[in-house]
Amino acid sequence: VCGGGDAALSTLTLSPAWTPGGIGWTPSHLELASTVASAAEDFVVGLSVFSRGHLCTAGADRLLRLWTEADGAWHEVHQRPTGHEKALLASCCCEDQVVTSSDDCTLRVFSVGQADVSFCLAHRGHSAPVYACDWIDTNLVLSGSFDRSGGVFDGRRKKRVCELPAGQRVYSVAASEKCCFLGQADGVISVWDRRKWAKLVELRGHGHFVEALTMLSPRVLASGAADGTLRLWDVCGPATCPTWSRRMDGVITGLHALGEDVLLWAGVTPAGRGRVGAVAFDLQAAVHAWEVAGPGVDQRRTSRCGRPRDLAPPPSFVPFEERRASRPMGVPQGANGLGHLRALVKGN
Repeated sequence: VCGGGDAALSTLTLSPAWTPGGIGWTPSHLELASTVASAAEDFVVGLSVFSRGHLCTAGADRLLRLWTEADGAWHEVHQRPTGHEKALLASCCCEDQVVTSSDDCTLRVFSVGQADVSFCLAHRGHSAPVYACDWIDTNLVLSGSFDRSGGVFDGRRKKRVCELPAGQRVYSVAASEKCCFLGQADGVISVWDRRKWAKLVELRGHGHFVEALTMLSPRVLASGAADGTLRLWDVCGPATCPTWSRRMDGVITGLHALGEDVLLWAGVTPAGRGRVGAVAFDLQAAVHAWEVAGPGVDQRRTSRCGRPRDLAPPPSFVPFEERRASRPMGVPQGANGLGHLRALVKGN
């Protein structure tokens, strides 16, 4: 399920097929199945799918909506104001909890039931819009803010327990078993040790804001940036260069892992049109890629390229040593998070 800048909620189907050669089951078809036109009054900034078949969406209109699936479509069953004073920018779920971040510099935690959403607590500590959030575990929340820092908030102690100074605006965050990751405005991903909360290393390769981070496996980090680059990183290895990379037209705005070998990505074309794609991997080498550029459009792009270290990357891949910044025209940082979202959609 994906939500967009047009406030719509769309369902995509990803059909599996058996691929010979030891790859196993991989996606064979990606298509748009259905669309809900009124998922929010503004951007859909976050989606949380729960095991009991419920979906919780967060909109820039400061509302959380609870949905249930019936007859192949999503139906709204509950709506709750979040209490944020300004637009929502992100949301993330962990078990039956949802955390939201906002332009009002705060985070708020909610408990999601089968038919309602209840408020739990608010986290304060940032001095600028909180653009990104993620759960470290069921108690700790990781945040990224325009005040050029990340934060770790403890739900039991009800306060920020650690500040992670980034030196740049933070546009995305992610957490693994041992590390936390901050995607920064300068294209750098800073890696932090969860035990001592000390910076370990910086991952360099993107030429623009790192808009999305997600863990593809316990040791593989996926990242997407405003320059259209999609990269994988071996966060447990000694090297700090990406193990796989590809450039798209436009901006990468969201990533989601399906298991350890399929990565869903969302973005915006240079013309301002939403797009969603899927990439299947075999030992971190891209085997198949599909993209949905609009309603009913299915474009299959297939590449068979052995491991990056064995074969030179094809033209559609970005060389690993590339460090030049490719700045899309008309994509300013924006005075606040909602302004930045609008610039990504309309200005690239």
